[in-house]
Amino acid sequence: MSKELQAHGLRVMSFIEKSVARLDQEDKLEQLAFELGRNHFRYKAPPKYYEYVGTQFIQAVQPILKEHWTPEVEKAWQSLFKYLAATMRRGFFTEEKTAGTGKSLSSRKACAESTPSKN
Repeated sequence: MSKELQAHGLRVMSFIEKSVARLDQEDKLEQLAFELGRNHFRYKAPPKYYEYVGTQFIQAVQPILKEHWTPEVEKAWQSLFKYLAATMRRGFFTEEKTAGTGKSLSSRKACAESTPSKN
C-alpha cells in the first residue's frame, strides 16, 4: 500500500470524525463538506468517486460492530454519506464554475440528481 493512499485514508477518517462531531451543527457540517468538495476540484478528484467512501466505510465498520450494527445504524450512516457526497459535489461544481471551466451537461445532471432537497 502506498504512503499516499495511507495518508488519504487517514484524511478520510479525520473528515468522518469531524463530520460526526458536527452533526448537531448543520451549517458547520455543510461548510466542511462544501469546502472539501472545492478542494477536490483543485486536486482533480472527480465527484463520481465520492459515494464509494461511504460504501467502503460501512463495509469496514459493519463486521466490527457485529450485533450492534442495526438497520437503523446502517440507514443513519448511509444518510450521512449521501449528504456529504452531495454537498461535496456542490462544492466541486462551484469551484469548477469559479475556475472558469464551466459545467458540462453531465456534471449539471449529476449535481442536480444528487442534491438532497431540504424539506
